[in-house]
Amino acid sequence: MAEEDTEGQYTENRQPVPLPPGVGAINTTPAEATASYGTRADEEAEASEAAVHLVIALPSGTEEKASFPPGQLVGYVKAFLARKHEMSLAKLQLHVCVEGDERKLMLDPLSLVDCPNCTPGATVRIAATLS
Repeated sequence: MAEEDTEGQYTENRQPVPLPPGVGAINTTPAEATASYGTRADEEAEASEAAVHLVIALPSGTEEKASFPPGQLVGYVKAFLARKHEMSLAKLQLHVCVEGDERKLMLDPLSLVDCPNCTPGATVRIAATLS
């Protein structure tokens, strides 16, 4: 009976163990891999299109523009704003503007995509308030 060596790749007679069905060796050059998967610029452009673009009205009356992945937590966006604009994270609340002057509170445990109008590629107006 043949046994595997410590690497588990060869039998006792040092013959290669066949690969399971559907598993093949990688025989592509870097150029072929880049052509089939795209470039870093393509990936960045795709990620930018998939991001949620926020236009945030700050309590100071200024606006902040930032983009985040749809799965980013609301708490992360709040922490980002609190740190950048030296606001109290505990008092900061974000409200998504839905229709006209109507606003919906963005809850911390949710991600952006869970909030109204926050879909990938969308530009969404947010109001930041201090309570």
